[in-house]
Amino acid sequence: MTADNQVASFIIVTYNSAEVVGRCLEPLAALVDGGHEVIIVDNNSLDTTLNICRTVVPGARIIQNANNEGFARAVNIGVRASIGSTVILLNPDAVGTASTFEQLIKSSSESPGAVLAPMIVHPEQRLKVVSAGRMPHLRRMFLHYSGLSRLAGPNFLEGHYLFPHQAGSDRDVEWATGACLVIPKTIWETVDGMTERWFMYAEDIEFCFRVTAAGYRIRLVPGIQVSHNTGTGTSEPKSMKPDWIVNLWQFYRDDLSPNRASNTVWKLVVAVGLASRAGYYSLKAARSTEHQVWRHESRRFIAFCAAVLKAK
Repeated sequence: MTADNQVASFIIVTYNSAEVVGRCLEPLAALVDGGHEVIIVDNNSLDTTLNICRTVVPGARIIQNANNEGFARAVNIGVRASIGSTVILLNPDAVGTASTFEQLIKSSSESPGAVLAPMIVHPEQRLKVVSAGRMPHLRRMFLHYSGLSRLAGPNFLEGHYLFPHQAGSDRDVEWATGACLVIPKTIWETVDGMTERWFMYAEDIEFCFRVTAAGYRIRLVPGIQVSHNTGTGTSEPKSMKPDWIVNLWQFYRDDLSPNRASNTVWKLVVAVGLASRAGYYSLKAARSTEHQVWRHESRRFIAFCAAVLKAK
């Protein structure tokens, strides 16, 4: 049995996640037997999610919300119920091995002043960026959407997202995705958990902002990998909702922006970048056998562009 001061608490938020959650949970069963805990916070799933969770990890603790409370609120509920000295946030569509998570727990115990993030890999291979990088300051967004951040070289060229060649070894970053994040409980309590200002999206970036502001580090560990099928945390079709970019805009406006002029320029830079990607996907649709897939991607980015321009 793991000693109390070494217990890791896995927090998994589910909502109609039946198609993906089984693979996520399978490697965790052995860790529960080894003394760690799995807490599943379910946001009122209407499918067989809970039956799968009970079958795959009988020792998991399940908290059932009467309504869909969103990601951050559900995470906060789960962490408050946890006993571990380390919190591991894990999306239901994120998959690692028992060895992967044991390595993360060990690395976290050796770095008590840091939040750790593994390298997130995407099996569909459509996402070419690393799910970590720099805060969405105007300069970093311009570097990303202009393509300049693709250049190898000094840190000042890094954009909001890193590229693989910029993450070849362990390094500090300013944010990392909440799809898999390893957080010492002392850090979590110091920064008072996740903000609940948004239903979902951008709360992980805002959390990392407060972590670094409190004097702690966000550490990317690319030698440890977790697979993540982006956008498949539920069994519902991939959404065209633009919440991720609208919430990022609101975070920039409220926490990072120096003035109103910067707000306007930020919107324009991001809108042009999103529109250019919509155009690229439209051309790809014309040349690819996967016409419908790339047309859908083009329409999604047009919707994102419109949403950020309209955002208040």
